[in-house]
Amino acid sequence: MSAAVWSGAVRPVMPTNDNSVIVATQRTRTDSTSLSSREVLPSALGEGRARLSRHWMARVIRRIVELDKRTEGWDSYGGGRLQPSAIEVTLKFLVEYGYAIQTEPLLSLTGEGGLLCAWQSSQGVLDLTAQPDETPSVYYCDAVTGREWEGSVYESSLLEKWLWRASADS
Repeated sequence: MSAAVWSGAVRPVMPTNDNSVIVATQRTRTDSTSLSSREVLPSALGEGRARLSRHWMARVIRRIVELDKRTEGWDSYGGGRLQPSAIEVTLKFLVEYGYAIQTEPLLSLTGEGGLLCAWQSSQGVLDLTAQPDETPSVYYCDAVTGREWEGSVYESSLLEKWLWRASADS
């Protein structure tokens, strides 16, 4: 995913009749090697559309509001308050990659005032860290092979596949 696409504004949200919303996105795949023949992603969404459950995103937003109420020093080690830039990056990520996320993330506050989104399934573990005023980073561990990867979300050509696997219902 290029930085230019990732830095775009949050897309319009359109409600549907089946208790979900459709979020318009501008997704283009520029690297065919990032998709393997074994990748399984939802095909019913169609190119350029992502589907998010209203309840799923509502729970995430409620959790962010809850974390935002924590004061400076919330962890007794001088943990910083949640920063707006971390919220913005996290929400943009969840909207942009919503089509590849099967379950809501576990959300926690980092000591620097960022957000950590974590998914864990029988297939793998994925952590997205959005620190204030930093490039978001991802850590992935494949549960079958034990292989790990850590780096910028912009450097991961397999991010969609990893999100799909790590967010699978266990």
